Amino acid sequence: MKSIDWPESPHRRPYPRTGPLAGPRPVVLIHGAAGSRGNFAGVVPALRAAGRPVLSVSYGRHGTRRLRANFDEVRLLLGGIVEDAGAVDLVGHSQGGLIALAASGTPELVGKVGRVVGIAGNFRGSDRPRRLPLWPVPAWATNLVGSRDLADLLIYARRSTVPVTQLISPADRVIPAARLRAVAADDPLTGTPAHRGPVDIVTVPGDAAHPAPLHSQLPYSPVVGRLVAAAVED
Repeated sequence: MKSIDWPESPHRRPYPRTGPLAGPRPVVLIHGAAGSRGNFAGVVPALRAAGRPVLSVSYGRHGTRRLRANFDEVRLLLGGIVEDAGAVDLVGHSQGGLIALAASGTPELVGKVGRVVGIAGNFRGSDRPRRLPLWPVPAWATNLVGSRDLADLLIYARRSTVPVTQLISPADRVIPAARLRAVAADDPLTGTPAHRGPVDIVTVPGDAAHPAPLHSQLPYSPVVGRLVAAAVED
């Protein structure tokens, strides 16, 4: 079966800076597989209300390319951003969380990332998505435990010592909760030790009247936006 391979939607634009780079650290948003900058509709207003400059990156034909190719592209983009900003916080949804954590362990970004926030960040890979097919999107298959691409990124992720916040929804049916929590302890599936920096696991609230968001809905949620804004507070 042929892989889906589409260009960036022409109507997508970067979120503009909302303050001088000499002020608070910019927050860089990294979307997930089959995603876009526009996914963060619930996060951007909360960060702006908190006075944080907001930037975003677009990569990998909506993040659908192989994980390693996606990572290499984002790594290069972040290198250019920190040349201007000096330091950043990174917020990534799903695959974007894994890319953010791995990027924070690269030589050029060590000491330049203040915090990584995962919105259901796939920090240690998934054993198998429960709702999404493995094909035709290469990113989904290469985010799985056992993938060479995942192993390559975990080399950098295990070097990182930045504080990490992981936001988990009890309604997530894409990445199992055990995999989302794996960053906080030694992971037998990948042989990766617990993250070397502080880790905070936060459950996104929900009830009968206001259910917790599904995996794809997380970055659109104002509740998640407020949790992200709180997590990146200095």
